[in-house]
Amino acid sequence: MKKLKWLPELETGIIEIDVQHKNLMNTVNILDHAIHYNKHEDVLKKIIDALISYSKRHFADEEKLFKEIGFEDEEHINKHKYFIEKIKEFNSLKLDKETSYKILDFINDWFSNHVLIMDKKYVDFVKSKKT
Repeated sequence: MKKLKWLPELETGIIEIDVQHKNLMNTVNILDHAIHYNKHEDVLKKIIDALISYSKRHFADEEKLFKEIGFEDEEHINKHKYFIEKIKEFNSLKLDKETSYKILDFINDWFSNHVLIMDKKYVDFVKSKKT
């Protein structure tokens, strides 16, 4: 897999959220690096633990922001729950290369579909409130 790179179009303009997204990207890039050097089994449990921690903090922060700005999007919140369930599912699998690739694919898809598309909805909402 190709290393994930931070791109300007991923920015929400909300510093705390952008930092959390960058941390997610760095976590996944560590896993990608470990797979490349056949060290995935050494880091996979730590990566899954980091993803669990990330999801709790990040989604709580986003959902708190939603309440503060009056943004209602049940689908968005359901996607957060889906992310958490997927990580729990990965945690129940054998910690091997196949699971490592599944995690990489999932997070890559998450950036493509959730961060780039769904998160932009609340970013646009915030911008509309400022004008």
